[in-house]
Amino acid sequence: MKLPTHLSPQAALARLDVVYASELSGAAEGLALIALVGERKDYLAAGYSCMKSYCVEHMGMTEDVASKRIQAARAAKRFPRIFEMVASGRLTVSSVVVLSAHLTEANSDALLDLAAGRTRSEIQFLLETRLRGAALEPSFPLDGAAAA
Repeated sequence: MKLPTHLSPQAALARLDVVYASELSGAAEGLALIALVGERKDYLAAGYSCMKSYCVEHMGMTEDVASKRIQAARAAKRFPRIFEMVASGRLTVSSVVVLSAHLTEANSDALLDLAAGRTRSEIQFLLETRLRGAALEPSFPLDGAAAA
């Protein structure tokens, strides 16, 4: 791939917007497919013992990337709103990984709303602050109980 120097500044910015939107959509679709293939165990027919082996050996992901994608896909399967949030750029795969251990049926809407548009580091800080018992605005329960 060469630099598309033939594009005007406006055309380059417009194309970048299109490519980035496609990348976000592709990330969400990839998570959905990982969730589906993992749930149905389609990787077995392809000769792999588990989803992680398929991702690493067949797709060429690193072990770390495969683990994070699988973890995010499982969380999104439990809370389908995550697919749309990743597709729109309001959550990243890394953010979903950070959130996944804290999401419950009782807190998922509030926690996903709070995390929307924040960086992974900001989400980690919010979760750590909440776990230390400090008040957050808006507050949300991590365990389904009423906020402190």
